[in-house]
Amino acid sequence: LAADERADFESSADARHGGGPAHADRSTARSAPMSAPNSRAGQAIAFAHGAIGKPYVWGATGPNAFDCS
Repeated sequence: LAADERADFESSADARHGGGPAHADRSTARSAPMSAPNSRAGQAIAFAHGAIGKPYVWGATGPNAFDCS
């Protein structure tokens, strides 16, 4: 895109998305919690939150490392 075309595109994108960033940052995500639809979902979410920060290791099954497949 030419510079003026890019500026027009970015202006229209800002208008469509409220002028803020195109993605949520961690503070935004944590400030707007959602409740789980049921207790099993809540358990899965709690387990997933407990895995945040644990490293990816190919073929790992936890509890200190995980394979995402």
